[in-house]
Parts: sequence; C-alpha cells; structure tokens
Amino acid sequence: MEKVINELKGTEILRLEYKSEDSGFVDIDVLLDDCRVFSYKYYYGSCVKCDDWWSRGLTDNEVKGEMLDDATIFNTKEDYEKWRQMYEEEKYRHRLWPQKRIL
Repeated sequence: MEKVINELKGTEILRLEYKSEDSGFVDIDVLLDDCRVFSYKYYYGSCVKCDDWWSRGLTDNEVKGEMLDDATIFNTKEDYEKWRQMYEEEKYRHRLWPQKRIL
C-alpha cells in the first residue's frame, strides 16, 4: 500500500483503520499533492479481491489501476471532511437506534 500511496503522490494519511491478522482489511484516506483525497478500503488474506489480484498475476501498476477504479476520489479536502462528518453522524445514529428484542 505504501508503494501505491507514493506513486499517487500522497502527502498525508488522513485516516487509517485496519485489522491485521491472517486476514483483515485496510481502510485508508490519503491527501494527494494536488489537494484531492484518495479513499480506499481493501481486504487481504483469504479475501476475494486480494486472492483475485494474486490469481490473475497482476503487476503493481495493474493493481494500482484497479484500486483507482474502485476508490473514491474527493476533489478537495473540504469535500472529504463534509463526507466524513456525514458518515460519522450516520454511524452514530445507527448505534442509538433501539434494538428489537425477540423473546
């Protein structure tokens, strides 16, 4: 991932969440040198996407291309921050909703 970030000309990691075990995920948002934000989540280990890249024998450039196709690119850091705020508010609302109990 670090190699791809460098090739995309990333200047700052804005957010990074991950689970690092035999299989897991990385969810990363990176500020690019042109002030856009690259946002991408991927799974590794026994995951479908990573195994797919490996089984197809993709080069680093081909993986980068697929990541760019699947990524969300925000035109400005402000657009990204507005989206993150809405995302966090929505996530918080879902935690507050009462759960149905089945007895």
